Amino acid sequence: MIASLLREIAIYFDLDGDRHRALAYDKAAKSIEAANGLQRLLESYAASGRVALTCEHVHVHELALAGRWYRDAVARPRGEGHPPEETPVRLTNAGRWRAGTAESGDRR
Repeated sequence: MIASLLREIAIYFDLDGDRHRALAYDKAAKSIEAANGLQRLLESYAASGRVALTCEHVHVHELALAGRWYRDAVARPRGEGHPPEETPVRLTNAGRWRAGTAESGDRR
């Protein structure tokens, strides 16, 4: 609910031409959604009646995605797509779920 209200405010700022505030409110909405995203994913998966999915499964999958991203970044010519040097950021973001501070798109 809070995230949807923040997105609505972001739309108004965007329509008003204040792109910086619009992006800030959108990022805040994403942060709120991500804070409970892993738990919602696990609950949704369990409700589907499939094999149990744990936090550890999700973390291993995130690390595998980061590894594949790095492999692809190294294989492509320089200047095309994201550089391999961004891999530490991706690995840090993958670890945020465990720390409980997941923020989509956060590139600290």
